[in-house]
Amino acid sequence: MLRLITTERCKAGYDGDVSELDISEPCHFRTGRFRTLPIFLLDVSELAISELDVSELAISELDVSELAISELDVSELAISELDVSELAISELDVSELAISELDVSELAISELDVSELAISELDVSELAISELDVSELAISELDVSELAISELDVSELAISELDVSELAISELDVSELAISELDVSELAISELDVSELAISELDVSELAISELDVSELAISELDVSELAISELDVSELAISELDVSELAISELDVSELAISELDVSEPR
Repeated sequence: MLRLITTERCKAGYDGDVSELDISEPCHFRTGRFRTLPIFLLDVSELAISELDVSELAISELDVSELAISELDVSELAISELDVSELAISELDVSELAISELDVSELAISELDVSELAISELDVSELAISELDVSELAISELDVSELAISELDVSELAISELDVSELAISELDVSELAISELDVSELAISELDVSELAISELDVSELAISELDVSELAISELDVSELAISELDVSELAISELDVSELAISELDVSELAISELDVSEPR
């Protein structure tokens, strides 16, 4: 069962009830940790990435040890106008990385700018991704300029049989997004179907997520087919010390769900 937190409950603190979520006002939760992340049934066929701006993106201390990638199909994948200028990657450990049955036929990457890209202390030793299909994936006008991801531990992360076919993300602005001390260990997402998911004009500029604990989070048989999120403005949204330990979402059907013109700007 999915539970959301109301504004009133938010003020009082997390009480386990999460219906009628109102994030128009700031919410703060306690900190938590989690370990193994298994994600399976990943299908991102027909995904397209275009005009991706990750300039000044910084990824530091990323641990994806024991990650495995196998049967990766990115056929007809298109990446166009990708700007990752000033990105830095340092101390990258991909020891024991396994990629098998990788199909990148008809892959197109155009106008790729990775000048000054920086990724620091990235450990993807024993990374495993299995049966990943991102054919015809399309991401358009994605701006994650000045994105900072620090101390991300996804050790023993497994993504398998994920189906996000016909997923479209357009005009996504997460400029100055900061994710710090994110521990999703033991996260399990199973049979996630977001086919025909469309996210358009999503502005999460200056979004900050800090000390997010979703330990032992389980999402099973989630169907958000034909989900549409349009003109979502969460600029200056801040989520700090969110503890959703042992959160379980099972058999959630939000098919044909539409969220339009949601403004949660300037939450504290």
